[in-house]
Amino acid sequence: LAPQAPANPPPPDQPVWLDTIAGKQPDIYEGWNLLANLPPGARLDRMGRFQCLSCPPVPGGHAFRAHHLDDSFRGRAEEPSTLFCGRPLPAWLQARGLAPETGRDIFHVALFPVLAAGEITQDWLDWFFSETPDPRLSSQWLAGPRLSAAQIDATMDLGRHFGQRAEALAACLGQHLTQLATTNDPTLYGIDFADLARLAREVPGLDVATFRTAARAALNNVRQPEQAARLHMFLRDLAENETDAAEEEKQAFAVLRKAILEQPRGEAPRPSLALKEDQIVWARSPVRLDLAGGWTDTPPLCFEQGGAVLNVAVLLNGQPPIQVFVRPTAELTLRLHSIDQGSSETVSTFEELADFANPKAPFSLVKAALCLAGFHPQFSGGNTTAGQTLGQRLRQFGSGLEISLLCAVPKGSGLGTSSILATTLLAALARASGLDWDRVRLFRLVLALEQLLTTGGGWQDQAGALWDGLKLIETLPGHGQLPAVRHLPSDLLDEGAGSHILLYYTGLTRLAKNLLAEIVRDMFRRRAETLLTVGSIRANAHQLYDAFLRRDRSALERCIRRSWRLNRELDAGTTSPAIDALLETAGDDLAAAKLLGAGGGGYLLLFCRDQAAAGRVRGRLERTPPNPRARFVDFTVARDGLKVTVS
Repeated sequence: LAPQAPANPPPPDQPVWLDTIAGKQPDIYEGWNLLANLPPGARLDRMGRFQCLSCPPVPGGHAFRAHHLDDSFRGRAEEPSTLFCGRPLPAWLQARGLAPETGRDIFHVALFPVLAAGEITQDWLDWFFSETPDPRLSSQWLAGPRLSAAQIDATMDLGRHFGQRAEALAACLGQHLTQLATTNDPTLYGIDFADLARLAREVPGLDVATFRTAARAALNNVRQPEQAARLHMFLRDLAENETDAAEEEKQAFAVLRKAILEQPRGEAPRPSLALKEDQIVWARSPVRLDLAGGWTDTPPLCFEQGGAVLNVAVLLNGQPPIQVFVRPTAELTLRLHSIDQGSSETVSTFEELADFANPKAPFSLVKAALCLAGFHPQFSGGNTTAGQTLGQRLRQFGSGLEISLLCAVPKGSGLGTSSILATTLLAALARASGLDWDRVRLFRLVLALEQLLTTGGGWQDQAGALWDGLKLIETLPGHGQLPAVRHLPSDLLDEGAGSHILLYYTGLTRLAKNLLAEIVRDMFRRRAETLLTVGSIRANAHQLYDAFLRRDRSALERCIRRSWRLNRELDAGTTSPAIDALLETAGDDLAAAKLLGAGGGGYLLLFCRDQAAAGRVRGRLERTPPNPRARFVDFTVARDGLKVTVS
């Protein structure tokens, strides 16, 4: 928050507190000459009124505490490694004609002069950082009262200190809210709105109602949907009751959903049967193992910063585990089958087709995909006749359809199953319906489909299956996410698969929807802690990319360990006592491990120290599995991504 000076600064003899970094305004008051020319990295504190411990009381006195950002205030005073004002402390003292102290920690060395408010000038600040300091000030420093960092901490008036900060903060935030409401300055959307809402309730002098009024006014000027969603989530945190809070959160997610769905609905498809009556479309896809970068691909963050994910497409037990079959039928209905679930449903009305909002229903995904393919009038623009039935629409299309799904992976596996099944299904429907959808179009359509299902999610799962092998997938900021795919040599994985790298199904599952909602809430609010962690996740993806390029196994394992640690920092529910027990059973034979997907269960990728260690880990987990479903699964790097053929 860029602070502003109060209209009536305090008189010179009134104790105040200042804190600034080079090139920035002070936190509270501006207009003090000494703040004009801070050297790079310098920092200045002027603490409030106190009683000196080592000298007679100084009425109106202030400890002038200048230091560099690199100063740690730890280390013996005589050691060159102990820095003060960015220089070795012995050299700093010597340049001022002062004898170096010995045997004391810098934290207890009296370095900071006690000055009256009128004595604080730019000259004193220059003296602290100058290579040729003013001898007059050196003499004054030596003769006058001084305090150590330890003494300042012990004697400053904390009540006054934080009271002044709260008063100034209230004034600053009031100005920012006015600016947000009237100009919609986009730079203000970089604020941590979660912390801002907390301050609104905790800082004396702030009025939550004023914050709510300003946020609602800003909604009238909003330019981007993610900004509107952020304001709604801000209003959620400021709400007077749970009902209002729930409504604002609903609006935040609705704004994001609308933005993602606008493009598919704006390009109304015109499906028309492109098969002979005895032909079958067969689409199949690998699954993906996410190694680094997950969460950077999630809206709204990827809209603002782009995404960077490194994953690998794999076959399980030598086969693409996600398969879809589509064939035309004489009956003008949509017959849906799930081979792995053993369930079927026949859809004969538009109302039944539009019933896709429940992600737990067996055929919600299929219905949403059919809608996006233009089989429902809401998604087909002017391509249907008013009052038309689904049967009439299918007659116009050229046939009914029978759609069979085979998903040879447990639900909640962490292998991107739902998104990859959606990708495979959309590709099969496109081929059967004569729709010219390329991989980028499918990539974007799956984002929209997940919004229809209300599960949300990012784009890395479909990207992991659309493109083969090991790759880094990146996008630039913007609503039209365009993936750039850089393939990598997979030697380190090819050598390890079936030897020292193990894929273990834990038998535990977790639906990612709730976790996604929690993380997306923090992204809307720009919660600083969350964004810092996601920034580290992004950097780790690039470091892993470099490790694969250099074929550096040690660096690869470090990055995998870091991926697992960062995922747990983002959400403690990523792991569980049962998962921790599994890792403990693997013991020291494990070099790195990562639970795949959003976490909480599913597949666990284990990097063992060598082939013998992998054998021991496999033996221990096979002897004492956590549940009857747990098992090892063989995997190989897929040399093909999504494939669609016709009989």
